[in-house]
Amino acid sequence: MVFSIIIPVYNKSETIQSCVNSVLNQEFKDYELLVIDDGSTDDSIIKLKLPENVILLNKENGGVSSARNYGIINSKGEYICFLDADDYWEPEHLSTLYEMILLYPGEKIFSTSHRIKKPNGQIEWNNVLSAYDDSIILVDDLFKLWLHKKSKGIICSDTVCIKSEVFDEVGLFEEGVSQGEDTDMWLRIAAYYKVVLSKKWTATYRREFSDATKYYRNNYEWVFASREYDLVKDSRVPEKKRKNIVKYIDRYRMNNCRSMIFEGNRKKAKEYLKKVRYKADIRYIITLLCLICPDCIYKPLFHKVLGGMYADI
Repeated sequence: MVFSIIIPVYNKSETIQSCVNSVLNQEFKDYELLVIDDGSTDDSIIKLKLPENVILLNKENGGVSSARNYGIINSKGEYICFLDADDYWEPEHLSTLYEMILLYPGEKIFSTSHRIKKPNGQIEWNNVLSAYDDSIILVDDLFKLWLHKKSKGIICSDTVCIKSEVFDEVGLFEEGVSQGEDTDMWLRIAAYYKVVLSKKWTATYRREFSDATKYYRNNYEWVFASREYDLVKDSRVPEKKRKNIVKYIDRYRMNNCRSMIFEGNRKKAKEYLKKVRYKADIRYIITLLCLICPDCIYKPLFHKVLGGMYADI
């Protein structure tokens, strides 16, 4: 079996059927589908219509990481894909991934592109790969690409495909984490492996139904940032990549520092900024200037110039 597809479900009665249908309508048929009910309290599972070959697993509520891990443990496919219960795939999603695997059979992490559907119906595209001539790209260092301003979110849960043996090597999703558990996993894997990316969008992330967007808050304790020391000391991670990992975590810290300043916690922002390692970076200088500026100057800049909480300067 080529693919195991894992859909974690918790109270998604509005969207789960269309999500499952988008998997059942795939052109490529060599897969198993595991729907993991993470202790739903609504009628998500009661109303769900599933063919006999779909595996429905029930567990006590433990969060999305716990549900994904439960699916991984019970999967049999050579490659594992994830799909959030409020999103959906285009019919060619799996066939596109299979084409990528055939082109790069020695690689272990793959991702197509996705589009974002906003609550007002507007569609947002991620065009970071548009500068490349080839439709399928092998990236040696995802961190170097991700440091590009427009590359934020290039991989998401709906598009990624991982060889199952990788989880034995890097571990499972971090449980008990409510934010950033997915990017932690993709970056953990990307620290050790090259990544195959496709320009073709095959998934739609529906922001109007996303709990992550609904309850967004600044993530000052991102679990991946806590792995910095171990990754930098790990000889299996190429030296140049280690440097980019630190720079990427530095950028995360500087974004958070500017948010702390806006929230009025300059003392904490000052302490937080001390954690940044590459202090010659232009972003560090900008953030330091933000720390010096009075609120009457900084707060208008925060949204109008710096881009607010989603800033990636």
